[in-house]
Amino acid sequence: MLTVFLLVCLPLSQVKAVTAISVPSSTLLKVQEVHNDTFPAKESEAWYKIVAPATKDSGHTHFKVTLTSKQILSMAIYPSKDQALDDETFFNYRVGTGEKNTVTVNFPDAWNGEYWLKVSYIPEEDPSTVVAPYSLKYEEVFLPPNYPAEQDANCAAETALAGKDGAADILKDARSIRDGLLANSDAGKDISKLYYKASPFLVKEFLLNSSARTTVYNNLKVLRPVIKAAAEKREYTISKEEAKAFNTISSLIKDAVPTSLANQITALENKIDSQNMSGSSLSSIFGSLDISTTFAKSGTSKFIVKLKPNASAKSLVKKASAYSMETTELDDSASTAMNDFYTVYQPTSDNSLKSFSKSEANTRKQAIDSLPDVEYVEEVTTYSKTNGTYDAYQWAINKNSVVKDAANVDIQQDDFWKATASQKLAAVKVAVVDTGVDSRLKELQGRVDNNNAKNFVDPNGEGSAMDDNNHGTHVAGVIAANADNNLGMKGMAKNATILPVKVLNADGDGDTDAVARGIQYAIDQKVDVINLSLGGSYSRTLEYVLKNADAKGITVVAASGNDGMKEISYPAYSKYTIAVGATNPFGIVADYSNYGRELDVVAPGSKIASTIPDGNIAYMDGTSMATPHVVALVSLLKGQNKALKPAEICQILRTTTNPLAFSGEENKYAEEDEVMYDEYGEVIPALPLPAFFDIESGYGKINVWHALSKNVIKAQPAILYDNTNYATGKVPANTEVKVFQGTKKIGEGKAAANGQYKVWIPLQKAGNKLTLTFKNGTNETKARIIVAKGVAPAAPKVTTFTDKDTQIKGQTVESAKVVVKNSKNQVVATGNATATGAFNLRIAKQPANTKLSVQVTDIAKRVSKATVITVKDVTPPKAPTVNTIKSTATTVTGTGEKSATVRVYFQTKLLGSAKVDAKGKYSVKIPKQKVGTGLSIKQFDAANNVSPVVNKKVVK
Repeated sequence: MLTVFLLVCLPLSQVKAVTAISVPSSTLLKVQEVHNDTFPAKESEAWYKIVAPATKDSGHTHFKVTLTSKQILSMAIYPSKDQALDDETFFNYRVGTGEKNTVTVNFPDAWNGEYWLKVSYIPEEDPSTVVAPYSLKYEEVFLPPNYPAEQDANCAAETALAGKDGAADILKDARSIRDGLLANSDAGKDISKLYYKASPFLVKEFLLNSSARTTVYNNLKVLRPVIKAAAEKREYTISKEEAKAFNTISSLIKDAVPTSLANQITALENKIDSQNMSGSSLSSIFGSLDISTTFAKSGTSKFIVKLKPNASAKSLVKKASAYSMETTELDDSASTAMNDFYTVYQPTSDNSLKSFSKSEANTRKQAIDSLPDVEYVEEVTTYSKTNGTYDAYQWAINKNSVVKDAANVDIQQDDFWKATASQKLAAVKVAVVDTGVDSRLKELQGRVDNNNAKNFVDPNGEGSAMDDNNHGTHVAGVIAANADNNLGMKGMAKNATILPVKVLNADGDGDTDAVARGIQYAIDQKVDVINLSLGGSYSRTLEYVLKNADAKGITVVAASGNDGMKEISYPAYSKYTIAVGATNPFGIVADYSNYGRELDVVAPGSKIASTIPDGNIAYMDGTSMATPHVVALVSLLKGQNKALKPAEICQILRTTTNPLAFSGEENKYAEEDEVMYDEYGEVIPALPLPAFFDIESGYGKINVWHALSKNVIKAQPAILYDNTNYATGKVPANTEVKVFQGTKKIGEGKAAANGQYKVWIPLQKAGNKLTLTFKNGTNETKARIIVAKGVAPAAPKVTTFTDKDTQIKGQTVESAKVVVKNSKNQVVATGNATATGAFNLRIAKQPANTKLSVQVTDIAKRVSKATVITVKDVTPPKAPTVNTIKSTATTVTGTGEKSATVRVYFQTKLLGSAKVDAKGKYSVKIPKQKVGTGLSIKQFDAANNVSPVVNKKVVK
């Protein structure tokens, strides 16, 4: 793949040579002074240095260095001598004179002040008799700030493919080869170095020779599958036609460069045996060049394994090892989102992955799936991508973007797309009230309502709503650029149509009336959402139309402003808008983003890639760029449920954000700014901030996935009190529930079939702020709760307790401490209620009719009122003693239990009764009975317990 290597553009932003070079003596260049010199007719180089002035009185920011020669010369500028020794500099400071005989570099005066410069000459003919006179000059210049160059003007492939169909895709994949293969090995870096030497000669060839450009382009089209496979690190076998195309381009390159470079290229060709490369695999070609990587073959070669939460991977690793397979974490970043995901694969000796047959894949899959800690296993398959050329640069919505400086800085649009692949969203219309929109761009074709576009910069509301500033088109692209057309970028809301309402002129300025008319026009057009990436001073007129929008159910989203002030700009601070601040690729609030009590949420706003009218995908910064991210989310929410009102949408956004642990630089004037005075000079106490609110980031960074899952999961958490050690509520069946205090997980569980969940957590203090996450299938959302202050538990319920019992039972609040005391206030039993509030305490037998008090203390140390019970008498008295009963007697006498009632029966007929007196004696009056009559005598105590019966016959 030497051809691909030599045509790789945009090498690493800093390319470092494999071995250090020696820097000979150098010549000091002086500002505005032309230095003339001549290279002999052989490969040569010369070194120079620029010493920056000690002061910046001239106001310069850059050194404009110009090299002129009729021969092709190369120039590299280094920030320091050490970097010159390592041949390390930025790609845009390596240039060649080319066919125009001159080249200029604007080099920033941004380092310590001694800059080194190398000029090199490689004769085009060998042996050569051509000397190379040249001149070198530098000037001090001022250049306004700009983004880093995205393209290399000295890039051979850019020159060869300029204006060709599919060029962007080829260059994109070539850069992937650079970043994924060349940059990771010394051999690859060596090829980059060779590219720099060859590039000026190739640029000249391609600029002057249209036939050469056509030849390169046509053969690169043949090689397109090879380039694509290499970019994706996918195994591929070179065909005869592709081998021929490779060698055709290689011959063209060698003919265009000096012999010394052609010889180096030939040496690399010999390593890969380019003349016989038909049938060779990519892995063998890269291996021959000492560039080691792993290529995946077609067929099943890898599995994704999801472990159960918090499960160990030991059994998985052991099972995989039994099949000679390796196990690695699917995502080894600092993020904890995919800690339970692993990949399992089998590498082979040729830097590829083993491909399994369908039956073998099923066997291995089932073996892994049977492990108790495994939740599921799936085969890794290939998906056709719909990403645009700049998708990798859209850090705001792509968690795998190369443009980010910290983990988890995106807004989880990726997760939403995965969760809602089959979800149908209603169409919504979004008014971009701005500088207009250029709908001629492919990225916006079919996404803009041109028929109703309006221009209120024109006093009569007429004329074109075409963008003449860039701002409105950039905003529109973030919201609704075509996501599936394989072009530049992905808009967030596929269901949105843009209504351009031009209220700002070419300078980005607009009058109050124009803005007010624009908003009202959008209302009249019955849009669903209005984007206001603009700001200024308060206007009652604007407030009026904003109130109209709110009354019509139209959500208005506005930028907080870019002054870095603790004051939200208007109309963002209106109560009828959602105010949006900006975050940067570090995941913190941008230092320019206005903040304050009126701020609602923040969203990505720095280094945002989107459309501009000249066809480029360009970066812009500001809360203006953050606002359309929120507008796009609102569009998706309205697509789910058109009936959502602005206040409901605002609540969804606020409660599903990701809080920012660090918003930015602490405002040292915060306390001073908080002090307010009344008309008498008295300090007005500052109002407390709302729960979950931060003065710099509002309620946090928007989370697309969580916001849009909220309408699906519809979680209903119950109130959590400070004397309750569990969170409960209702969600769809089998929903996974986790409870967090800050970023620390303090509990997790799963909802039952009826949707009820109960997650045990440590006891919380009143006022503590907790976040609950709910995941069901591919949807995940969150809820925030503040722990409420509970009340003392009610007096416990106690079941009947008798003089025979040795356990006292009842019901109270869960896990409460239960204390039982007797009438002397002595503790006779203690214990704890269960998690369901039931208690069952051991206790010594208590005398009948004893008074006991039962009181509970809940887990928050709150004490209930006491429940007083009386020990129930269930012990029957002994049988009474009965004296002899004679036929002449009219009384039955004997002894019994004091205060008991003795009753005398003839069969079932009661003959008489009497109480036992204090001395234990009784006397029951009865009628005289005949001799031989059988009488039954028994006694009843106060609790109506009955003694055994005494049977007695009447005697003579």
